[in-house]
Amino acid sequence: NVLDGILLFVLSPRPVRFLVAEEFYFHPLLRFFFTAFDCIPVYRRRTHNGEALREAIAALEQGDVVGIFPEGTTADLGRLRSIKRGVGLLALKTGAPIVPCGIVGSAERFPQGARVPRPGRIALAFGPPVAFTKTTEDPIPMARLHATLEIIRGHLRSVVAEASALGEGWAPSLWKRWQVLLSAAIVWPLSTMLSLTAHPNLDP
Repeated sequence: NVLDGILLFVLSPRPVRFLVAEEFYFHPLLRFFFTAFDCIPVYRRRTHNGEALREAIAALEQGDVVGIFPEGTTADLGRLRSIKRGVGLLALKTGAPIVPCGIVGSAERFPQGARVPRPGRIALAFGPPVAFTKTTEDPIPMARLHATLEIIRGHLRSVVAEASALGEGWAPSLWKRWQVLLSAAIVWPLSTMLSLTAHPNLDP
């Protein structure tokens, strides 16, 4: 969901440089926000995204955290799609560990076509880091890349299940309630702007 990136940005203990689709990155109302936080534009209208991949590799090699949506879309509610090559290429080319995150409830809180989010519970779960050995092979053999993507998909499936379990019967403390309110002060206006620019047939 378009809320996911905003929630991760607000709640992550470290700054995250997200890969952002060009129609969002260069939007007049959003470009200042994305450039201020060193997000990386992804040019989806091109056949290849070599520029985004090179910038993401450079960011990881200098110790930054890069945020990527491995499925490449948020169109399917409740179904884990196949994993795109990008996350596997970044892991194998840099050796940087992957921290899987599962988010449950954001699609119900902010369904496609809505102008503002609906009140309700959203659960996030982070899995343990998953590391792959850095490779110097160029190009990376497809068999190795596919095996890496399947491992990543398995970890994502587990962490989504964990997020689903966390969302059941959760009662926030007073401090958590304040954190939610403070986060909403950022999430609400940004999600509203994103909803006005999102196209239902485009990957976010």
